[in-house]
Amino acid sequence: MELENMYQAALKNRKRDRDRLERLRTSNNLIRAVRNGDYEKAFRFLTHRRAMDARSASATLFRVSDSMWEARIFLGLGEKQAARLKLEFVIGRGGRLAIAEEARRLLKEC
Repeated sequence: MELENMYQAALKNRKRDRDRLERLRTSNNLIRAVRNGDYEKAFRFLTHRRAMDARSASATLFRVSDSMWEARIFLGLGEKQAARLKLEFVIGRGGRLAIAEEARRLLKEC
């Protein structure tokens, strides 16, 4: 929350800045919801973030990241088959990213 408040204080009233703040808040809320085990809220935040990220030039990277979050949510809900599908996507598209390595580790544990 402190980071969000500092960022908001430094904002100029530009659409790009407002969009970045919304993305930051949504991502932070997603992380908090997963940590708290509130997977229904986590999925809502993920869906909202995915809609924001669809307009981005980095859409593929965002899809990989979002798929990793989906895998974490599915694992938290005990949905191992759905988690495996998401983890396989992350591994296939993640290349040498750190989350691809994490996906490999989690897939072995499923």
